[in-house]
Amino acid sequence: MPTEYDALTMTGSGGAVSFALTKISADKMPETINGESGHHICYVKVLTELIARELTGQTGRYGLDEEKIGQIALASCLHDIGKSRIPQAILEKRGVLTPVEYDIVKKHTTLWGELIDRFGASLDPQIRAFARDVCLFHHERFDGTGYPHGLKGSDIPIWA
Repeated sequence: MPTEYDALTMTGSGGAVSFALTKISADKMPETINGESGHHICYVKVLTELIARELTGQTGRYGLDEEKIGQIALASCLHDIGKSRIPQAILEKRGVLTPVEYDIVKKHTTLWGELIDRFGASLDPQIRAFARDVCLFHHERFDGTGYPHGLKGSDIPIWA
């Protein structure tokens, strides 16, 4: 594992949100990044890079060069930013969520737009596009049983 990670982070102040490229030390991992465990965000980023490289190497498809793989990996840091708009009481609930609570949590995939569309102008346009898809489609399933749209197979962007 790397000793230092580059991550896209989201910060909010006075109703405004900003995004920044941040260096994160593995020795001093923040407890939370973008509302999630710091370790989770860094693992997702590293796994995204590894899977994208392996997929590209094995299939020769998708046209993902190292630059795009890096952009997709950075975008993956923002995959759950929509959870910042979900009530903390639901996110921190111990035990099984009610069907209504679960429906509320599932909305985190679509709530990214409020943040990225409104405050993401500072993001590189390609990273912003990848982040949009990652946020929106990261809970879709190949068999069509995922959410929010129930997409199947190749209808799901490969970087999501």
